[in-house]
Amino acid sequence: MLRRAIVKHCPRCGAGHLFRRWFLMVERCPGCGYKFNREEGSSLGAYVINFGFTIAAVAVVLLFFIAKLASDESVAIGPWLLGAGIVAIAVPAFCYPFSWTIWTAIDLMLHRGRFGPSRSADRGRYR
Repeated sequence: MLRRAIVKHCPRCGAGHLFRRWFLMVERCPGCGYKFNREEGSSLGAYVINFGFTIAAVAVVLLFFIAKLASDESVAIGPWLLGAGIVAIAVPAFCYPFSWTIWTAIDLMLHRGRFGPSRSADRGRYR
Protein backbone atom coordinates (compact mmCIF):
# COMPACT_ATOMS: atom_id res chain seq x y z
CA MET A 1 0.00 0.00 0.00
CA LEU A 2 2.75 2.46 0.87
CA ARG A 3 4.53 1.86 -2.44
CA ARG A 4 1.39 2.88 -4.31
CA ALA A 5 0.91 5.91 -2.08
CA ILE A 6 4.47 7.16 -2.59
CA VAL A 7 3.80 7.50 -6.33
CA LYS A 8 0.45 9.28 -5.73
CA HIS A 9 -1.72 6.30 -6.63
CA CYS A 10 -4.66 4.97 -4.67
CA PRO A 11 -3.26 2.77 -1.89
CA ARG A 12 -6.34 0.56 -2.08
CA CYS A 13 -6.47 -0.32 -5.80
CA GLY A 14 -3.44 1.36 -7.40
CA ALA A 15 -5.40 3.68 -9.71
CA GLY A 16 -3.76 6.96 -10.65
CA HIS A 17 -5.11 10.42 -11.43
CA LEU A 18 -6.09 11.20 -7.83
CA PHE A 19 -5.29 14.90 -8.21
CA ARG A 20 -6.96 17.28 -10.65
CA ARG A 21 -4.28 19.86 -9.88
CA TRP A 22 -1.35 19.73 -7.47
CA PHE A 23 -3.49 20.88 -4.51
CA LEU A 24 -6.90 19.58 -5.62
CA MET A 25 -7.61 15.93 -4.83
CA VAL A 26 -10.58 14.09 -6.27
CA GLU A 27 -13.33 13.18 -3.82
CA ARG A 28 -13.32 9.47 -4.70
CA CYS A 29 -10.82 7.14 -6.31
CA PRO A 30 -11.62 6.71 -10.01
CA GLY A 31 -10.77 3.00 -9.77
CA CYS A 32 -12.40 1.66 -6.60
CA GLY A 33 -14.60 4.55 -5.43
CA TYR A 34 -12.79 4.96 -2.11
CA LYS A 35 -13.80 8.26 -0.47
CA PHE A 36 -10.62 10.00 0.69
CA ASN A 37 -12.08 12.65 2.99
CA ARG A 38 -14.59 10.43 4.78
CA GLU A 39 -15.42 12.64 7.75
CA GLU A 40 -14.46 15.86 9.45
CA GLY A 41 -10.92 15.64 10.77
CA SER A 42 -9.86 12.75 8.56
CA SER A 43 -7.24 14.98 6.92
CA LEU A 44 -5.34 15.56 10.18
CA GLY A 45 -3.01 12.64 9.53
CA ALA A 46 -2.02 14.06 6.13
CA TYR A 47 -1.30 17.38 7.81
CA VAL A 48 0.93 15.71 10.41
CA ILE A 49 2.85 13.78 7.72
CA ASN A 50 3.37 16.97 5.72
CA PHE A 51 4.49 18.76 8.89
CA GLY A 52 6.98 15.94 9.56
CA PHE A 53 8.46 16.29 6.05
CA THR A 54 8.83 20.04 6.61
CA ILE A 55 10.45 19.73 10.03
CA ALA A 56 12.91 17.15 8.68
CA ALA A 57 13.89 19.42 5.77
CA VAL A 58 14.36 22.46 8.03
CA ALA A 59 16.43 20.28 10.40
CA VAL A 60 18.73 19.39 7.51
CA VAL A 61 19.24 23.10 6.79
CA LEU A 62 19.93 23.66 10.50
CA LEU A 63 22.48 20.83 10.56
CA PHE A 64 24.33 22.34 7.59
CA PHE A 65 24.29 25.71 9.35
CA ILE A 66 25.73 24.16 12.53
CA ALA A 67 28.43 22.37 10.53
CA LYS A 68 29.35 25.60 8.72
CA LEU A 69 29.36 27.51 12.02
CA ALA A 70 31.66 24.92 13.59
CA SER A 71 34.20 25.26 10.78
CA ASP A 72 34.01 29.04 10.34
CA GLU A 73 33.08 31.54 13.06
CA SER A 74 32.17 34.36 10.68
CA VAL A 75 28.96 32.91 9.24
CA ALA A 76 26.17 35.32 8.32
CA ILE A 77 22.85 34.10 9.67
CA GLY A 78 20.67 36.03 7.19
CA PRO A 79 21.16 33.75 4.16
CA TRP A 80 20.61 30.68 6.33
CA LEU A 81 17.34 32.09 7.69
CA LEU A 82 16.23 32.92 4.16
CA GLY A 83 17.10 29.40 3.02
CA ALA A 84 15.25 27.84 5.94
CA GLY A 85 12.23 30.04 5.19
CA ILE A 86 12.21 28.99 1.54
CA VAL A 87 12.50 25.33 2.56
CA ALA A 88 9.67 25.78 5.09
CA ILE A 89 7.40 27.08 2.32
CA ALA A 90 8.52 24.88 -0.59
CA VAL A 91 8.60 21.47 1.13
CA PRO A 92 4.95 21.40 2.31
CA ALA A 93 3.81 22.67 -1.09
CA PHE A 94 5.78 19.94 -2.86
CA CYS A 95 4.85 17.15 -0.42
CA TYR A 96 1.11 17.93 -0.16
CA PRO A 97 -0.20 15.25 -2.56
CA PHE A 98 2.25 12.66 -1.29
CA SER A 99 1.23 13.26 2.33
CA TRP A 100 -2.42 12.70 1.41
CA THR A 101 -1.85 9.39 -0.33
CA ILE A 102 0.61 8.20 2.34
CA TRP A 103 -1.89 9.05 5.07
CA THR A 104 -4.62 7.19 3.17
CA ALA A 105 -2.37 4.11 3.01
CA ILE A 106 -1.64 4.30 6.74
CA ASP A 107 -5.33 4.79 7.52
CA LEU A 108 -6.27 1.77 5.38
CA MET A 109 -3.61 -0.35 7.09
CA LEU A 110 -4.85 0.71 10.53
CA HIS A 111 -8.44 -0.25 9.68
CA ARG A 112 -7.46 -3.21 7.49
CA GLY A 113 -9.57 -1.71 4.70
CA ARG A 114 -12.79 -2.16 6.68
CA PHE A 115 -15.00 0.63 7.92
CA GLY A 116 -18.02 0.72 10.19
CA PRO A 117 -21.32 2.43 9.37
CA SER A 118 -20.09 5.86 10.49
CA ARG A 119 -16.87 5.58 8.47
CA SER A 120 -17.92 3.92 5.26
CA ALA A 121 -15.48 4.60 2.46
CA ASP A 122 -17.51 2.77 -0.14
CA ARG A 123 -20.46 3.90 -2.23
CA GLY A 124 -23.25 3.01 0.17
CA ARG A 125 -21.86 -0.43 1.01
CA TYR A 126 -20.45 -1.41 4.36
CA ARG A 127 -17.73 -3.97 4.57
